[in-house]
Amino acid sequence: MSTSQKLGSLLLVLVLAACGAEPPEEAAPDAPPATDELPAFPEWVDAVRPPSGSGVDALVARFGEPEGRTAEPTPNRHDASRTDTVLTLDFDGVRAGVYAVTGGDSLVQWVVVEAPGRLGASVIDVGTPWATVVDAFGPPDGSDDGRPFYRLQNGPVEEPASFEVADDVVQWIRFGYYVD
Repeated sequence: MSTSQKLGSLLLVLVLAACGAEPPEEAAPDAPPATDELPAFPEWVDAVRPPSGSGVDALVARFGEPEGRTAEPTPNRHDASRTDTVLTLDFDGVRAGVYAVTGGDSLVQWVVVEAPGRLGASVIDVGTPWATVVDAFGPPDGSDDGRPFYRLQNGPVEEPASFEVADDVVQWIRFGYYVD
């Protein structure tokens, strides 16, 4: 075999090896994001927190028509002669409490997200490992009934986001809203 034939054969072997090479592995689509890609708590809340806006209308705009609705009369906090209403709205994977002032506005009191994907494209969501939440937000600000929470300072008012965690995975997320 001549030198040119040997080089030709070697070149063919190298080309075939290059064509058969496996591409580098990519991260699995459900792999947790790298720590440096995780949002800080205030940015996460700004991006995902359900609206407080005009209560029911803001929630319907975000989650669609509720699948269920209950209403409970409650005394007005400032005028005992008036009766307001606390509404509980059930959406697909979300529950919300709304304080409806008789003859006035309705205000979101709390929203509990119970299913993944209802927060949009968030990397911190129902189903997220708790360690990922702590990597992103740091240690929680406290715990209420065993549920860790983080506080969002909104002026002089704290509006917490609390997490139900079981088996080191987020089961649901509750957003609290200041209503007076």
